[in-house]
Amino acid sequence: MKKTICALAALMFCGLVNAREHKLLSKNIEYESRNEISISYGALSTSHYLNGLSEMVNYPLLTDYSYGEDNYFGPISLEYICRVNRWLGVGGIAVYTRNKQAMIQRDHHQVGTAYDNYFTVLPTAKFDWLRRHYFGMYSKLGLGVTMRAERHKADGLKSQSDFNSFFNFQFTLIGLEGGSSHLRGFVELGMGEQGTALAGLRYKF
Repeated sequence: MKKTICALAALMFCGLVNAREHKLLSKNIEYESRNEISISYGALSTSHYLNGLSEMVNYPLLTDYSYGEDNYFGPISLEYICRVNRWLGVGGIAVYTRNKQAMIQRDHHQVGTAYDNYFTVLPTAKFDWLRRHYFGMYSKLGLGVTMRAERHKADGLKSQSDFNSFFNFQFTLIGLEGGSSHLRGFVELGMGEQGTALAGLRYKF
């Protein structure tokens, strides 16, 4: 009889332990993926605004030519985040943006092309407000530097190049992601080098 009671008690104890472990796993299942890689495309980046401001400042100083309409590519971003606890992840973002413009003389004749290439690196922190199997909400802050490579190529003249760097950032006020537990689409609203608005794909593992 004692053996039977002990065996039943042991089974009940094992059952309670297994139920508790299952409950904990169920509660924490949304935090399983520790790493994530994202690719995105945005609009209205910091460099976009700075380029426009630079044109406004420089136009009055130009004597030979002015610039035509902006032709932007990007910002296109590659991002990696590693989660360190339930609500915080750290990592980095690499962003590339290019602007191409016609160089125009006073008689409205195009004499060449100006290229501006922006390469940005941003150490980043991501703050998760909600993590679930198929949906998530978050904010994000990245601070870093942008390297600008400028080249002017005028017809019949040697091309001129310039290189400079400046402080840059990305602040995402609200980010929404949805899909499977590993592959998700996402959209973000905020401001910075990734753009005022951006969208992309994210792989979580």
